Formats: sequence, structure tokens, C-alpha cells
Amino acid sequence: YSGVLPRVSAGATRNGALSAGTVTTALSSGKEGFVAHLSPGLAPSSSDHVTYIDAGADLTATGASVAGGKVYLTGKLASTPPEGSGLTTAVLGYVGTVDENTGAAGWSQTFQGKDAQAAPVSVAVDTAGASALDKLGLPRGTIDYIPSNYLVAESSVRAGDSFSVKGQYGTAVKVTIAAADTLQTLATKIARASGYTATVTTLSVSGQTQLRIVPLNKRTTVELVAGAPGQDALGALGLSAGLIDTDVGAYTSAGKPLKPTVGLQLPGTLSVHDTDSANAALKAINLAIAKVENAYSDLTKPAKTAASKSSTGKVPAYLKAQIANYQQGLARLTGG
Repeated sequence: YSGVLPRVSAGATRNGALSAGTVTTALSSGKEGFVAHLSPGLAPSSSDHVTYIDAGADLTATGASVAGGKVYLTGKLASTPPEGSGLTTAVLGYVGTVDENTGAAGWSQTFQGKDAQAAPVSVAVDTAGASALDKLGLPRGTIDYIPSNYLVAESSVRAGDSFSVKGQYGTAVKVTIAAADTLQTLATKIARASGYTATVTTLSVSGQTQLRIVPLNKRTTVELVAGAPGQDALGALGLSAGLIDTDVGAYTSAGKPLKPTVGLQLPGTLSVHDTDSANAALKAINLAIAKVENAYSDLTKPAKTAASKSSTGKVPAYLKAQIANYQQGLARLTGG
């Protein structure tokens, strides 16, 4: 006898005369599982009945569960050891159903275990049944999706990637990305690494959160230094190595003038559906073109040196000859 469920008892016995009301299916032979339907107060009732389960061999019932008006019974079923296995005993796992109200036996199934030993001790019932979701390892129900704001989820940066920040006094302080870092925590790390010589904030642009790094004042500079190859976090975060200054071009890094970063600032809502929208789009595109032209001019402008600042002195003969050749070539190209 193996426990009592609400209104239902289940177990295994060799006794064919259990006192549980009507016998809906009689004991056949040997040891069989049984399911007994009892009144809630355990007083005799006309609705009481017992069902013996003939599984073809000795069945030891070890667990039961009630769902949807059915009793699901599980246990182990005596079996013949596989030939040549050297085993003296073997058992199969068993699971079957019995109607709670009528006592009618229903579906049943046996299954094998390792070394011919399968001894389940409990059974759980999914009233919704199996589906493709189960095979994919996905749950059922409403998905309440809350996007992650962790950097490792929003970008290709990985925990352990890093870069360095040089503050006003030139000391490089390493900033390492942690698994739980967000743009807000990263802003705090950069400000701390700069020795608080930079104001680092986050702002929302077109529905996206961006990082903004501004030197504390015009006399302050901040430099971002790339991390080790393969572990550099700057590119994945949309940042570039270089000097951040309120007057771009006034300072240099590694002896070379740094060029400004140019943003086209093209709106993501450009449209040509009507005249006003088309004019606004044209204005934004023309402004972006002008920025590209200015950027090209800045990128191709040679750096000023002490020698280039001087515009006086005698021009060498070879340079005069080269200039004359260039002038002749230009005259031919322009037709005169």
C-alpha cells in the first residue's frame, strides 16, 4: 500500500479482496498495482471502487498523480534479463492511467533503463501535453520581455575587454568591462579613471542611449587608449582611441596631430512624402555633404611645422623647374 491521495489510493498488492467497494477490474495473478477510489471521509460509499492493473508480470506501484480525472500510476515491472548480460534480475519502468470515476484502465507504457534496471518512484503530469516548445527547451505562457541594458548584451564587447584613460596628468588608468556593466556604470569608471578631469554622462539620441565624454574645461584633455589586441573594448563600444579636447587639433598624441571625429547627424526620420519633408531632407543632406567636405579638408591638410610657417627665402632652381612643368601641364589640361 503506497500512500493516500485526495479521494484516491494507489499501491501494489497480491490480495484480491481489498475492501474498497466495487471491484471494476479483478486481480488476475501475482503482484499487481491497484487504484482505489474512496470517499473523502473514508466512510464506505456506493461510489467506492478498486481497479487492479494486470501488466503481464509482477508490478510494484511506487507513485501516483491525479490530473484531469485520471490517475497516473508508475512503478517497476518484473522482466527477463537480456540474454548474455549476466544479470539475474531485470525490471522495466511502467506508467499507466486509470479513470478516477469509473475505474477503467486506459493507456499504459513500459520503458527500459540502464543495465536493464528502470525503477521510477514518482510521476508528474503536464495537463497541456507535449509540444515543439518542450523539445526546444522553451516555456509556455506570456513572455514579458525586458531588454537587458548590460553592455555585453547590447554590443559585441565581452567581459574582460578593456581600454585605458589618460587624464590631465598623463597617467593611463585601465578600464575593464565587467559582465554587469551598463553605460551608466561605464561612465562612472571613465570619470574615475580620468581623475575626474572629464565629465562623463549618458544621453538619449533618437531612442538610443549614448555616452558623452567632455573635458572638464578648456585647459583639460582626456585621451582614450586602445586595449590589448583581441581585447580592445573601444571599437565594440563605438568609441575611438585618441585625444578628447574642447579645441580639437590644438594637442597631439604620439607627436602626430589628431584629427576631429565628424558626425553627419542625419536624422533617422528623413522622408520625401511631401514638399516640406523633401525640403527638410534636402537641407539635412546638404549639411551632411558640407561636413564631409570640411572633414576631407581637415584630413588632407598638412600639419604645420616650424619650416612650413616660414614663407620667405630663396626658391631652389630645381623647384622652379618643377613648378614650370606643373604649370605647363595645367595649361594643356585646361585648354590654355
